[in-house]
Amino acid sequence: MNYLSLKLYFKGESVLELGLSLGYLTKYLVNDFSTLDLVESSKGLLNQLLIIQKTTKHNLYFKEFKTYKKFDTIRSILKILLKF
Repeated sequence: MNYLSLKLYFKGESVLELGLSLGYLTKYLVNDFSTLDLVESSKGLLNQLLIIQKTTKHNLYFKEFKTYKKFDTIRSILKILLKF
């Protein structure tokens, strides 16, 4: 699945990305959303990600991530979760 086919499911201005891998999709998400919250357990992968603007990086496991912030789109490493 390529980015353009995923983009059809994106909504709103904010995105929560769970698991960055190498940041391939992240570099596109930064152009389509006003704010990005990135959750990644690997500090090395987070440090390699050069995108700084509009991002908040969280270096922890998914189960440890807690927030009161609401997101329009949530992208996980395995699938897109949509807000209806």
